[in-house]
Amino acid sequence: MNFLVYKTFVLKALRRLSIESNRLYFFISPKFVINQKIKKHARMVDKEQFAKLLKQMLGDFESLDFSNVEDRIKNNVISWANETIDHNFNYLGSNLVKLDPIDWHSDFKTGFVWPKGKFYRNYIQVDLSNNSDVKVPRELSRCHHLLWLGQAYLFTKDERYAKEIIFQIDNWIDENPLMFSINWCCSMDIAIRAINWIYAINMILSSIYATDQFIRKLYRSLFEHGFFIFNNLEKGIPYSNNHYASNLAGLLFISRLFLNTRYGKKWWNFSLPEFYNEIREQILPSGVHFEKSTSYHRLMTELFAYPFLMMKRIGEYVPMDIEYRIKSMFDFVYHYIKPNGFAPMISDNDDGRFLPFYKYDLRDHRYLLSLASLMYNDPEYKYHINKCVIDNYFLYGNDSHNTHTQISTHTNRPFSSCYQDAGFVILRTDDVYAFICNGGLCKYNVPTVQSEGTHTHADLLSFELTIGENDLFVDAGAYLYTANAKANIEFRSTKKHNTIVFDDKDQYELTEQSVFLGRKFPVPEILFFHHQEKTQTCNGKYSMSLGEGVILDHQRSFILHDNAPIMEIEDTVNAQGEHKMKMFFHIAPEVDILETNKTDYVIVQNGPVKAKINFECENQFSLKLINDTVSPSYGVIIDSKTLVNELKFIDKIKVTTKIKWLKK
Repeated sequence: MNFLVYKTFVLKALRRLSIESNRLYFFISPKFVINQKIKKHARMVDKEQFAKLLKQMLGDFESLDFSNVEDRIKNNVISWANETIDHNFNYLGSNLVKLDPIDWHSDFKTGFVWPKGKFYRNYIQVDLSNNSDVKVPRELSRCHHLLWLGQAYLFTKDERYAKEIIFQIDNWIDENPLMFSINWCCSMDIAIRAINWIYAINMILSSIYATDQFIRKLYRSLFEHGFFIFNNLEKGIPYSNNHYASNLAGLLFISRLFLNTRYGKKWWNFSLPEFYNEIREQILPSGVHFEKSTSYHRLMTELFAYPFLMMKRIGEYVPMDIEYRIKSMFDFVYHYIKPNGFAPMISDNDDGRFLPFYKYDLRDHRYLLSLASLMYNDPEYKYHINKCVIDNYFLYGNDSHNTHTQISTHTNRPFSSCYQDAGFVILRTDDVYAFICNGGLCKYNVPTVQSEGTHTHADLLSFELTIGENDLFVDAGAYLYTANAKANIEFRSTKKHNTIVFDDKDQYELTEQSVFLGRKFPVPEILFFHHQEKTQTCNGKYSMSLGEGVILDHQRSFILHDNAPIMEIEDTVNAQGEHKMKMFFHIAPEVDILETNKTDYVIVQNGPVKAKINFECENQFSLKLINDTVSPSYGVIIDSKTLVNELKFIDKIKVTTKIKWLKK
C-alpha cells in the first residue's frame, strides 16, 4: 500500500476512534467528569482574577475612548442592543423574529425543534426530507448579539445591557448541559460562542451584575467548551477547513484562561503549532484561502488575524512566515473589493463571522482593511475605506483612532491582479472591474471519483462585471445549504453563473443526497493574464466530458481596453459532434432593461451607466431574458433577470460578446 494512502487510512481510523470514544459520556455524566477536573480552580476564581486574565489577553475595554466614534455607529449598536433585550433576533435571512422565551433549540424560521436533553451524538442534525436548518439554532447560539449589548453598556453604562448579557449566558448554560443539546454538535460553533462570550464579558466587568458567583459559573462552562473542542476536533484528512481553524482559534483563547491547569497548558501547547500549520496549509502562496470563496476568505481572515493580534498582545513569538501569510490575506481583500465597496460573491456563502462587532452589509468586507492599515501602517489599505471602524478599538486597542489618523492617505487605486494558484484574475481600469473565476475544486484541485467539493460551485470561466460603482453582471450567490437541497444544487449549478452550459450538463455532477459532494470535476487550466500597451487580456480553459467519449474544450478570453469603454469576451469551443449551448449573463437586480433585440443585442442601465451587450457568431443564435433570482446573503433571495444566448454547433464554434458602455 502506498505510504500516503496508508497514513491517511490510519489517521482517519484514529479520528473515527476518537470521535466514537466520546459516546462513553452518554453513560458517564460529563458534568461529573468536568467537576473533577476543574472543581478546585472554579471554586477559587473570582471576578478580579478573571478580569485580570481577560485584560491581559484582550485589553482593557473599560478604558477605551469612544469619543471619535460616529454617533450614527453608536446609535445603530444601541438599537441592535435594544432589539436583543426585547429578544428580537435576525439571523440567516429570518428578519426580526421575537423569541420570548429564547428557544436555543429551534429553527425559528420554520418552527422545527430539536429536543432538549438529548446526547449530542444521537441527534439527526440534517434531515433532507424537511426544510429545517440546523444552522439557525447554531447561529443564535454563537451569541454574536452579546457584542452589541456589551458595546451599548460601554457607551451608556446602562446596567440593562450588562444584565441581559448575564441573563442570556446563564440561561444558555442552564438550557444546554454539556454534550446534551443540539448546540453541542459542532465544535466550530462552540469555539465561536466561547470567544464571543469572553469578549462580551470583558465589556461589562464593571457591572454590578457580573458577580463572583456568575463568573465561577461562566469559568466552569468555558472549561467545558475547551474540553469539548479538544475532544471533538473537526480535523479533516488529508486537509482541514474553516471548522478546524475555528476549533484551534477557540482553544487558543480558552486555554489562556486555564494555564494554571494541566488541561489549559495541554490545549495551548497543542493548538499553537497546529494553528500555525493550518495557516501554512490553508493559505495559498497568493494569499487566497484554499476554499476559494470570497465569503469564507473573509471569515478565515478573521479567524487567523484576530488570534494573531491576541498573541502579539501577550508577547507570544509569531513566525515571520505566519505574519506574511496573514498580510497576504488582507492583500487579497484589498484587491477583490469592487469600486462600490462590496465583495464579489464567489462560491459558497453562509454569512459566517467570527466577532461581528458591527452589523455591516454582509457583502462589505472593508472593515478588515481598516484594521489592516493599523496592523501594517500601510496607506494602501485606506483606498477603499478611510475611517477607523469600531472593530479596531476591541482588536487593536485604544490608540486605534490616533494611529489611523496619522497614516498617510496618499494611495493609488488597486491594479489588475492574477492569482494563478486559486484560478482568479481581477481586471481593473479607472472605469471597470471584472472578477474572473477558473478555480475548480476548493482546497487543492485533486479530483477523485467522488470528490469533496465542499464550497465549490460549477462556475468555471464565470465572471462579475462592475462599471464605475454600478454592478452589471453578478454571481447569483449560494442562498441555502441543507435546508433546501434542491435550491442548493440550483445555486451551485452552471446555469446560475455567468458562463456556458453545454448540452444541459453542469460542469460537474451534483446530487441532492449530499450537497457538499460532487462527481467528475473538470480540471481547469491555469488562468493567464497579459497587460499590453492598450489592452488587458485574461485567458482560461477547461475540459469536461459530455458522455459517450466526447470531450469538450472551452476556452474563454476576456479583453479589456484601457482607453475605450468596451470589454470583449471570446468563447472558443471544440467538441466532436452536434451540441447545443446556452450562455448565461446574470444581470444585477438593480439594473433596468431598456431594449431587447432577440437577434442581436440588449441595452441595460444601472444609474448613470448605460451598456449594450451584443453578440457576433457565424451560427444562428437567439436571445431571451428570463425571470431569475440572486441571493446576496444566506437565506435571502431576490428577483432578477438573466440574459440567455442559445446556440447550436457541430464540432466547433466561436462566439464574441461585446459589452460597450456609456457613463452620463
